[in-house]
Amino acid sequence: MKILKYFLSAAALLVLAAACNHDPEELVLPASDLSIASHGKVIVNGSTLDEDFTLTWSAVRFASPAEVEYTVEARSDGDYAMLGSTSSTHFTCRNSELFDALGISLTGNYDIEFRVTAASAAGETKQRTLTVVFEFSKITYLYALGDYQGWQENGSMSRLLQDEDGIFKGFVQITEAGKHQFKLSSQPNWGGTGYGPGETEGTLLDADAPNFTVDPGLYYMEVDVDNLSYALVPLTSVSLIGEGVGGWENDVEMIYDASAKTWVGFANAVSGKEYKVRFNKTWDIEIGDKNYNCSLGGDPQALELASLDNLSVEGEGGITAFTLSIFDYPYTIGEGAVEEKDDVLYLVSSVDGWDYLQAPKMNLLKEGKFYSLANFVGVDAPEVLFARLQTPLGTQFGGTAAALKSFVGGVAAAPIAADAGLRFYAVDLSDKDAMVLYDTEITSAAVLPKGADAPVEMTADGTGKWTLTHDFAKSGKISILLNGGTIECGGTEYPAVLGGSCTGLSLDGAALNMTKGEHTLVLDLSGAVMTLGIDGEIADLQLYPETLGVTGDFGDINWKPEAAPQLQGDIETGKYWGYVSMYGLTHGFKFTYGGIWVPGQAVEESTTEFTLGAGDNMMIAEGLYRWDVDLDAMTATATPLTKVGLIGSAFGADGWSDDQVELVRDPADGLYKAAGVTLVAGVVKVRFNGGWAYNLGGALENMVHDGADVAVEAGKFDIALDLTHTPYKLTLTAAE
Repeated sequence: MKILKYFLSAAALLVLAAACNHDPEELVLPASDLSIASHGKVIVNGSTLDEDFTLTWSAVRFASPAEVEYTVEARSDGDYAMLGSTSSTHFTCRNSELFDALGISLTGNYDIEFRVTAASAAGETKQRTLTVVFEFSKITYLYALGDYQGWQENGSMSRLLQDEDGIFKGFVQITEAGKHQFKLSSQPNWGGTGYGPGETEGTLLDADAPNFTVDPGLYYMEVDVDNLSYALVPLTSVSLIGEGVGGWENDVEMIYDASAKTWVGFANAVSGKEYKVRFNKTWDIEIGDKNYNCSLGGDPQALELASLDNLSVEGEGGITAFTLSIFDYPYTIGEGAVEEKDDVLYLVSSVDGWDYLQAPKMNLLKEGKFYSLANFVGVDAPEVLFARLQTPLGTQFGGTAAALKSFVGGVAAAPIAADAGLRFYAVDLSDKDAMVLYDTEITSAAVLPKGADAPVEMTADGTGKWTLTHDFAKSGKISILLNGGTIECGGTEYPAVLGGSCTGLSLDGAALNMTKGEHTLVLDLSGAVMTLGIDGEIADLQLYPETLGVTGDFGDINWKPEAAPQLQGDIETGKYWGYVSMYGLTHGFKFTYGGIWVPGQAVEESTTEFTLGAGDNMMIAEGLYRWDVDLDAMTATATPLTKVGLIGSAFGADGWSDDQVELVRDPADGLYKAAGVTLVAGVVKVRFNGGWAYNLGGALENMVHDGADVAVEAGKFDIALDLTHTPYKLTLTAAE
């Protein structure tokens, strides 16, 4: 349905009503003068760009009776452009054709003047003009692909939006050290034009361009693809300012939440009052001889750059969390009331410049009792406070360690004098009349492999670092124990165990991966981020994969790892097991995981035992097998399964005495089947070779080794078991 409409003038309509009844495009007005029907504003966007625009006028009569020809021209900001000619009293073209003729390509409001000229064969002419307002909203982006988003085509990424002046504008957030390259593209992939910096600062290349290389941080960017130029403006702060958040004289700082890709700030907001978002605590950022205004205002769900309109606090006011999203368009800001919770406490210190937004959240042991680490290695006279919120607007606890005192939000809290070193803090707020801080120095660290009888002590160097060289007997999980793993404070034992990730250790984090063999470990608790280096690298080790594929040319697998049946396994032991129907083998099979192909070769004089890691494709006789694979020992064993049976109470009182139905492989589709099986309400299981060593249960849609009994309804069924793909499926279809 067209949204662009045209209307005849009221005067013309009266004349028409008195004339004859024709379709609008055929109406002939008795007057000889040319009159163009008025037209309202035309809204054009991406979805209406190819819709029709129609201009209508009155028929003209000249002294001579010859047919009249009409030409239609238009102009926006320059000379008239010819649109076409017709003998009818209307002219239609697509919005896109009109814009192409006038050279309109950018978002904006355009006053387009149309000129209709009526001419007879005798050379007589009449001419009229009409101006129509076109509101054009064109959304065109440049896409920033880079290692900040894994160079992922068509994935999540920042974009620059083309403004009314033709310049692409927007923000790019580079968050991690070492991951600071990106390139611009006209498409969210490499199928379009790629842009990168030229040799001269501020120039742009659109062919064979290098990557932009920047330090981690937030940047505002403007790009002019027509003139091949750009500006990259470093933004050192993001803040709120205005009466709604405390006044136009004081900026309220925001911090970046990398996990959510948003900026967060707290303010004592005033309902209905105005505010804005700005950067570098100024309105115009001076770079060279130019100023850039990238402040944000207008609609909170579609923030505009350099908007003349302020934002307004929409909530009830009070302590409010503002969340700003500028990772990608549309830019938005939201409000959320902040509520203090008794199970939340943050550790704020002078070491971080009393930065509440960066304050770490303490671990909760039980009601009113919190604990965390504080790194004050080499710090003179540190001080601490404890806060319910990541802002001084909330309740805080300070004073002295032996007698903590609460301070109401907004009141300056008295900091607590602390000791240097690596500290373990336990805060006990369970008794409001006797709140206390326990402070213990961390003096030892040890590594505890899972299942080991005792931890292995690490050696301290006195600067917050510990080292260990150790031969680990097997791959598996490890934890790092501080001061023996538990610290007693006021009669309560607090856990002091590090885990999570080698790149960012935390108390109570998950156990870490460790591979078999000798490794040198360096535990570094001296920085703001605690890390564990293994053999000179700070990275998490990869143990064995979650599953192991059996990939080959059997069945319909056709050497496709993504379609291969998967063996279940243990990532710590490297042992895998499962059932695979392997018929149609021509060139063999390999084991696969994560893009890795594991070759092998049969053990001498064996057809079902293999050694892995050397050789090529493995071959085995056609059949159904139970596979047991050990990636640690690099061995694989196949057990032939010659019978597939169903057993269970669904076959009646004697249903558990022996296999009640045998499932036979159908060569047409590779499924194991039985037709017309009568069941009563009960349970079934699948077992192999007439015994319980190898069996399947769990659920019809996901049959697993040694799974639970599977409930079925009463009825007569055709039964099929798929052992060529995983998950294994047992299908019951009502039989006729």
